[in-house]
Amino acid sequence: MNKRLLSGLAALAVVFSGAGTLPAGTFEGFSLTASAETYGKYADFTYIIHDDDTIELCQYYGTDENVTVPSVIDGKAVTSIGSHTFYQCPKVKSVTIPAGVTRIDTFAFFESSSVESVTIPNTVETIGNYAFYKCTSLKSITVPGSVTQIGDHAFRGCKSLENVILTDGVAQIGNYAFYGCTDLTSIELPSSLTSISNYAFNDCRSLANVTIPDSITNIGSVAFAGCSSLTDITIPNSVTSIEEYAFSGCNALTSINLPDSITTISDGVFNYCHSLENVTIPNSVTSIGNHAFSGCKSFEDITVPDSVTSIGNSAFNGCSKIKSFTVPDSVTSFGDSVFRDCTSLTDVKLPDGLTAIGEKMFENCQSLESYTIPDSITSIGEGAFESCIKLKSITVPDTVTSIGDSAFSDCRRLTDVKLPKGITSISNNEFYGCSSLASITIPESVTKIGNGAFEGCTSFTDITIPNSVTDIGERAFYLCIRLENITIPESVTDIGYAAFLNCTSLTSVTVPNSVTNIGEEAFGYYRDDNYFFYYESKKIDGFTIKGSKNSAAEKYALDNGFKFTALDGNADKYPVVKSEVQGKQFRLKWTAVAGADKYGIAVYQAGKWRVKVQVNGNVTSYTSPKVETGTYKMVVCARVNGKWDTSSINQRAFTVKIS
Repeated sequence: MNKRLLSGLAALAVVFSGAGTLPAGTFEGFSLTASAETYGKYADFTYIIHDDDTIELCQYYGTDENVTVPSVIDGKAVTSIGSHTFYQCPKVKSVTIPAGVTRIDTFAFFESSSVESVTIPNTVETIGNYAFYKCTSLKSITVPGSVTQIGDHAFRGCKSLENVILTDGVAQIGNYAFYGCTDLTSIELPSSLTSISNYAFNDCRSLANVTIPDSITNIGSVAFAGCSSLTDITIPNSVTSIEEYAFSGCNALTSINLPDSITTISDGVFNYCHSLENVTIPNSVTSIGNHAFSGCKSFEDITVPDSVTSIGNSAFNGCSKIKSFTVPDSVTSFGDSVFRDCTSLTDVKLPDGLTAIGEKMFENCQSLESYTIPDSITSIGEGAFESCIKLKSITVPDTVTSIGDSAFSDCRRLTDVKLPKGITSISNNEFYGCSSLASITIPESVTKIGNGAFEGCTSFTDITIPNSVTDIGERAFYLCIRLENITIPESVTDIGYAAFLNCTSLTSVTVPNSVTNIGEEAFGYYRDDNYFFYYESKKIDGFTIKGSKNSAAEKYALDNGFKFTALDGNADKYPVVKSEVQGKQFRLKWTAVAGADKYGIAVYQAGKWRVKVQVNGNVTSYTSPKVETGTYKMVVCARVNGKWDTSSINQRAFTVKIS
């Protein structure tokens, strides 16, 4: 025997500068005990002798392919394969562990990528965390019944592991124990096992079938998620809990019977089980969690029993083959996006007591052609019917007082909708892209038309805004290209940016005195392309603003060079001019006059009006060259039918001061 003592442990002392040595054995109530553990070397192993005269192996540094672990060293029993003993051993292919070893410690075979087989005796009681982590050549393993606990991540990443036998007696499999064992095709679970831990078999892509013993009461979260070859699994009545995402992504699973012992279908439990055609939900179930069956695109039919009281967010999202669905009256809690992307859904019955249609509830239900909302509903959530491209008609009862943003956005075949009397606003983008909607009656309860509310409603020809509305939002009627008439009531005070941009059939608008703010490009502009942000706006030829003198309407016409028709009897008589000075130059802008073929800019000099500049009738602005310092009295006159209109010329004159 070649034995060499590597080190001994000296007595422990704690010294503080200037304070001397503390009394041995105590420090603020804690006892300090010296250890006499001994380190040594045997063959190609280093080891440590514990106080009980048992040996724990520390490191193997040999080069043999086949290694037999010694059972005794210097008369002392080897009981533990210590942490990192075979850590990253590049040449070892097989390891035989002798009887008497009771523990395979944490990281014992960590990343030993060449190890193909390990023989574990029936004396081993514990396999530690990460014990065989990323032993990527390990092909099979038998865990004896003496092992009561397999640690967390114990066989994680053993991607060549094909077969695992867990002998009766194994009581606990740790979290992530077989995570990512992508070649694992079969595993025998013993009747001694009471639970399957979180992520235990996650991403075992080759695992085709699993029999869960009657001893199991709990299947942990993500336990079999990503087992994409799993076609069959039997869940016994002993199971009372299946946790979140337990079978998520089991793409080959076609059917499953849930036991009467469960009361909850947890969040995402069958999420993206693409081949799952049917599931029988037992009468014991009271709740269906968020994303429970999301992405089950082979579902054609499912029955929700009367025992269910709540259905979570996106519970059936993406079940693209479901054609009809009845939600029992027992359901009182209903999440958002429940039927989102159910593209074959043509008929759905909601419970009579439901008070809200959640956000994106029916978004992209492309086969839904008509729907009557129950009288119990008081609110419709954001995007509830968005992109229901075949929806032609919808009945909204008067019980509804709130409709969220984009609720009917992109319902491009919608021709008929009746809005309830109790709503106070048309929400942002509520009917965005409803290109078949030719008309709509806005209730007199509405005070605000939101941003983009009717944007892209290209079939609109006219619309009446009720006297209750005070605010018309940005892009509210953008791209309503057939809109010819719009009546803006005296109640409106604010018209937002681009509110009627690209309404190319609208040639005039009457703006009441109540309006105090008109946003940029609100009227009279169009863009060559419908891409809102990338093209410059152009003026609609001949566009006319009608309103009172000295109003926001007149100011908008003046600022933008549109024809202005005054409703107080002075319409078209003469241009209304706005001037500004920049250094030695001045700039004039004026309202257009109907029929004008020229405009003249005259300056009062030496007691006479003298025309200095003439511009064509389609021009409503002028920027001067640099002029001398002074104060100039000016006027702009229009020539109509060959005659200059100089009426009230002195009253219309204005001054420009150049400093």
